[in-house]
Amino acid sequence: MSLCSKHIAFEPQQELPENAQSTGRGIVPGTTDFDDATLPVPLSSSVDEAAPGLHRCWRWKYTHLVGVYLRRYRLRDSAIEIFVRNGSTHFLDFPLTTKHRRNELVRMLYSFLPRSIPKQWPGRIIPHLATTTKAWQNRQISNFDYLMALNTFAGRSFNDLTQYPVFPWVLSNYEDTTLDLSDPLNFRDLSKPVGALNATRLEEYWERYHSFDDPVIPKFLYGSHYSTCAGVVLFFLFRLEPFASLHKKMQGGPFDLPDRLFFSIQETWRMCNSQMSEVKELTPEFFASDGTFLRNRNGYALGKRHDQKAVDDVQLPKWATTPEEFVRIHRAALESEYVSSHLHSWIDLIFGYKQRGRASLQANNVFYYLTYYGVVDLDKVEDSSLRESMELQIAHFGQCPMQLFAAPHPKRHAAFAGSAGKTMSSAPNSSSNLDRVSPPHSGGLAGREGISTGPFSNISRPLSLAFQDFSPTAQEKRQNWSPVATVKPIAQSGIRLLKILPDRVVSVNELGVIEIYYWKLVPKPTPLLPPSPLGGSASASPKLQGVPPMTFSVEPGVGMDADRSSFSSITDSQRDSDALFNDLVPDSEGQCEADLASDCPWLLEFVRDESPFDFVPRIPVFDYVHHHDESINLHRRSCRFPVVVSCNGRVLVSGGARSGAVHFRLLDLDNGHVIGKASVVGHSAAVTCLSLDRWSYHSHNQIIVPTSQEDEELLVSGSQDGTLALWRLSRLKPNMLFHLPRVSPRPIEILRGHATPIVDCCVSTYIGAVASCSHSVGMVHFLYDEGQVAFVFEPAEDRGELVRVRLSVKGYVIAITSISKSADPVNTCETDKKDSLQHVVVSSICQIFNMSGVLIRSHHLSSEEVSDVHVSAEGDLIFLTLCSGIVRICRIEDFVTVQEYVSPSSTGSMVTATCFGPQEAVILLASGHEDGTLSLQLLPDASGSVSFLTNVRRLLGVSSKLKRVKGTVQHAQTLALSTLDNAKAVTSTARDIAGEAIGEAKVMMRGLFSYLQKS
Repeated sequence: MSLCSKHIAFEPQQELPENAQSTGRGIVPGTTDFDDATLPVPLSSSVDEAAPGLHRCWRWKYTHLVGVYLRRYRLRDSAIEIFVRNGSTHFLDFPLTTKHRRNELVRMLYSFLPRSIPKQWPGRIIPHLATTTKAWQNRQISNFDYLMALNTFAGRSFNDLTQYPVFPWVLSNYEDTTLDLSDPLNFRDLSKPVGALNATRLEEYWERYHSFDDPVIPKFLYGSHYSTCAGVVLFFLFRLEPFASLHKKMQGGPFDLPDRLFFSIQETWRMCNSQMSEVKELTPEFFASDGTFLRNRNGYALGKRHDQKAVDDVQLPKWATTPEEFVRIHRAALESEYVSSHLHSWIDLIFGYKQRGRASLQANNVFYYLTYYGVVDLDKVEDSSLRESMELQIAHFGQCPMQLFAAPHPKRHAAFAGSAGKTMSSAPNSSSNLDRVSPPHSGGLAGREGISTGPFSNISRPLSLAFQDFSPTAQEKRQNWSPVATVKPIAQSGIRLLKILPDRVVSVNELGVIEIYYWKLVPKPTPLLPPSPLGGSASASPKLQGVPPMTFSVEPGVGMDADRSSFSSITDSQRDSDALFNDLVPDSEGQCEADLASDCPWLLEFVRDESPFDFVPRIPVFDYVHHHDESINLHRRSCRFPVVVSCNGRVLVSGGARSGAVHFRLLDLDNGHVIGKASVVGHSAAVTCLSLDRWSYHSHNQIIVPTSQEDEELLVSGSQDGTLALWRLSRLKPNMLFHLPRVSPRPIEILRGHATPIVDCCVSTYIGAVASCSHSVGMVHFLYDEGQVAFVFEPAEDRGELVRVRLSVKGYVIAITSISKSADPVNTCETDKKDSLQHVVVSSICQIFNMSGVLIRSHHLSSEEVSDVHVSAEGDLIFLTLCSGIVRICRIEDFVTVQEYVSPSSTGSMVTATCFGPQEAVILLASGHEDGTLSLQLLPDASGSVSFLTNVRRLLGVSSKLKRVKGTVQHAQTLALSTLDNAKAVTSTARDIAGEAIGEAKVMMRGLFSYLQKS
């Protein structure tokens, strides 16, 4: 192992001839190398060396590490586990070294890592344990996430089958056809270990305890363990690889006898409550997976039991019809209010003070002595045969986790209590607000804490909580909860892209023109003032509220770009007459809709940015597809150019050029000017689709999104040439003072597999996959396994075409198939070509696949064409945008419609773009229309704190000074863009011009933070 200046390198040592000697040098000069005794045993056969996915050398950049923890291997302090931001983990054991040598290595490694990375220092308390417990008490993280965090802190790892993460049995009812999660009788007693659940069996354990007498071995209740390699992990997961191969290897060749295989969940629960040798708990897959481990997808011949029943898929309880439904209901049970209020008792048994000592005896929780750490020091056992037998005992018969708590674990606060006002928790019997599914074998930990980087990251509010009641009455009430704010277009051009930010909305229309709108929530006045002559509420105008108009001035020449072209149809007079900045729009009869929104305490102020410009800010527009047949469905008619925007709204990416180029535009959100541009080429034909996702990775109980200069996003571009290109966008920090974003000059990877043009793509760094589709075939690639294809799927019907594909963080792939067919024959001899459009019936089919390629469910939308589809941040809701102007929100688990939002009656055009946001707290639905109209609607339970927190700078009166600073820096950046021939001179000039401005900005920001700390 070598520690280099920028990365850590690990290379298993090759076998050397007997007379050969190691040079003792590192992999590269100037690095620190650890001696041969600290390296794992080298590979012993050419067969092992040729194993798929096996690397000769591993290298990890320090900036890509998200955590390093000390680990025990077979109860020896001889290992470390490295967590990488792509979700992978690496368990390194140094069998021939000492604990002191391992600690020396770790301390040296920590000196290269940033302070923000979680590290477990030798001899110190576990970092973040107290804060994680507090977050769980306050319902800021789910039960599942907290248990995963405790397993990680306690040394449990997916890389070590002898220390696999342990989860509890939470239910006791596996026989009824329905399951009521509000009935305590359906749950297991979490205050007792599995061995003590049956009182009769517990008496037998105590009889054996009292009768056992050995001068060396201490007394124990249970000779087996709740978490073992063979009896638990390989028992539950043997239908999957690599567990199947490990299971057969442990059995000496074939699978175990059919009667001893995992056959039925109900039978296994009864066995754990009756047999003396069975006290097993569960694994994370029972709560966070796609249920594949319950299916015999590999078609193994598992034989027949003594009752002649074939062992195939696992038999499920009657209340679950599919493995996916079982996992979903089982997860809901884990997050139920009963489990939340009793989980601390189980934690005391497994990770807490009842694990050892007198408290464990009183709790009926005493296991065989070799399952506890520190009872025996293997390094001091001189008898090799005795040491080997002890190691085998430890490896195959279970190990207790590291004890984390020496006192009783605190209870969880009651629902909607604790830190009320700071975070909103999930309902008692709903899925957790942290309901992302992390691939179990990647070592990832699901969670939401830390995912937000905005000024109100403490707000945790899943959108699904607002739609728990989906009755028609509740849907109508939500539809009318707040009036729709509508801004008419300046130019009749369809909106292609919308992005909701904490205080503004960015839009791009068919002409490539960029517009910015400002929004905020203000308390509704009482009584409501009468409507203004323009049709809006008088309270909606910022001037009437005493708030200065949100228009910003810029210095002449700032942001001028040769790529911009003037837009002659936009005039000042049109601006003054067409820009109606009101939040209440009258309907066709002139009646104000405010009476329908009596329950909403907020008014939505919605203003178009009126900053002056010499050239219209726009992105390049290419019409790479020309279709003259008007009968072609919407997806092909609207296939002009793809465009996406970064998470912070500052970088716009577009395609469509026949050269295969991807174009980037850097946007100044203060005035809408384009202040930078770039382009890269990675395809031989036009780019037809784009997808952006922020790099997110897992660390202890969090989903971490980078906030430093390593803040990155992954861009995927699909092309007519059938390839997918991956690009890295970096340095996307909001502060652009000489930290302009960067894009990789060439694709970091090319994914192949499509033989025809790609029409849509979607990337998710969280689940590590890229989904794409042509009209005839869909495909899912893995991000981190050299782009290997996970699975392939086809349209739902032979005559259909795939048009949309999306990924859910729950591990699902959503595919939309569009079906076009002619209606009943009619006499069309006297009708023109346009009338023939009425005789084409378009319907859509939405399919849901898991990451194993299994079709979970399919939903047919008869005579309804889906123009676009989105997935909620939690991955449990699907937003279908229909051509009829309806935005339909469905649950991904069963396609139940929980809400429909209908376009305002004043807007007669089709919806062309939709967006929910802002991402920090989803409270708005924005919809853009074919005629250029933009509509905003408040979602239920919207909070005005979002607007307050995003307007702190205005309240402190520093806005104008920051504008001048910003303008100075923009001028420096303009010079840099216009004189690229001499980069060094330009950089020097830019720094000279903006040096004073940067100093002023730093002083003001220090004052701002000081003010916030005092308030």
